Amino acid sequence: MRLAPASALTAATALVVTAQAGAHVTAVPTFVTSGQRATITLVAPNERQVPMSALVVIVPPGVSIVEAVPPGDGWKPMVFEDTASWSGGSLAAGAVTSFSVVLEASGDPGDVTLETHQHYPDGGHVRWDVPFTILPGPESSGSTGAVLFVVGAIGLLLIATVGAVIWLRRSRPLQER
Repeated sequence: MRLAPASALTAATALVVTAQAGAHVTAVPTFVTSGQRATITLVAPNERQVPMSALVVIVPPGVSIVEAVPPGDGWKPMVFEDTASWSGGSLAAGAVTSFSVVLEASGDPGDVTLETHQHYPDGGHVRWDVPFTILPGPESSGSTGAVLFVVGAIGLLLIATVGAVIWLRRSRPLQER
C-alpha cells in the first residue's frame, strides 16, 4: 500500500508531535522497595531550543537520597537533604541524557512523586512530576520472628507425635507370629 505524499507528511508530523508531547523526565525503574536502596536513572530530554544547564530532583517524605552519580560530560552532582542536582554540563536542544541517583525508601508503600526541574542559562526552567512507587518491603523482624516461632512449634509437635506413634508401635508385645 502506498500513501499519497500529503498523507505520508501528515502521518510523519503526527508521529513527531506525539513523540514530543510524550517526552518528559522519566524514571527507570519506577519503583524502590521499602527498606531497600535502588539506583534510579532519570532520563531527561531537552525540549527547549536552548541548552539545558542543570537538573534538580526533589524526593518526597519516605524517600531519601543516598548518592547522586556523576554522569560525565562535565556534569557535577550535589546532594542536600531531599534534593539532588547536577550542574556544570550542557545538554543541547533536542538531545537526551541520563542522571542516576541512589534512593532509599523508608516510607509506607504507595505512589509518590519525584519533582524534577530542568534549568536553562536564560533563566527558564521546566518542572516535571515523575510518578514513582514505594513497593512493600520484607516483613519486619518482629513479625518474621513470630511466624518462625509458630512454624517451629508446629514442627516440633509434629515430630513429637510421629516419634510417639513409632515408639508405641515398637513397644507393643507381639501377639503371635
